[in-house]
Amino acid sequence: MANTMNHSPIKTKRDADGETLFRFRIEYLADENCEPMKWGCWAYSFDHALDLFAEDDEGYEPTRIAKVREDNSTQVWQKV
Repeated sequence: MANTMNHSPIKTKRDADGETLFRFRIEYLADENCEPMKWGCWAYSFDHALDLFAEDDEGYEPTRIAKVREDNSTQVWQKV
């Protein structure tokens, strides 16, 4: 599908020390009564992204994870 937005595609992967990092989004619930929150990071894999979330979070449990596309949408969300 072509990018039909009026801006340049976002960067969704980059090289680091000879390996490729990808942009991920993780969705989590900060409170049972609120909408899901999203957190993003650069990681080598889904598991690496979840590890980074665990290091950075404040006790929240991730509910879904997805890779970010160049049009800033997400690929299919996967339940965690």
